[in-house]
Amino acid sequence: MREPKHGERVHIRPAHKAVKIQRGAASYGQFLPDEGEEREFDEFMRARWLEGSIIVSELVPPQAQQEVAPEIVPPQEVAHDPES
Repeated sequence: MREPKHGERVHIRPAHKAVKIQRGAASYGQFLPDEGEEREFDEFMRARWLEGSIIVSELVPPQAQQEVAPEIVPPQEVAHDPES
């Protein structure tokens, strides 16, 4: 992934479940959940990203999260010949 811009909303998760990553510079005792969470990319998270402690991924837009339902095509009408 490209480097996120400062303030961009991204999904951040620890690179390894055994390592607890602090949520922010002043968030003592508060850690990212193992599955990660949506957060703003800031200087604190940038430093964790550069050292390889976290994995950052782009958020999927809401419209892309919805499953695309297959298009239902009506059956073709067959002309019925009454003489046959």
